Amino acid sequence: MSSPFQKMFTSKAPLKQGGYVGGGDIAGAQYVPTGQMYADMFAKIGQAVSDIGAAKQKKKDAISLDDITYFEKYGEKRPTAGNYSEQFKKIGKDLENN
Repeated sequence: MSSPFQKMFTSKAPLKQGGYVGGGDIAGAQYVPTGQMYADMFAKIGQAVSDIGAAKQKKKDAISLDDITYFEKYGEKRPTAGNYSEQFKKIGKDLENN
């Protein structure tokens, strides 16, 4: 004999509803449930969005912070644009001579 709870539980079991839907873990050759695949996917998307936001903030800080503050915050030297004024002066002199 089966209880009403057991009937309800088994009638809603995934195998009774058509089986499990999922995919294979190619690297490990293991079954991965659909829910876990979506959880992994959204975790990766969330991490990518976070990384993009951090990169944008780092670029803003490279412009707005001084060298010491930038180093204290990120532990690396602040990227700087090259100083091309000497090269432009040389090009200007070359153009004047021609």
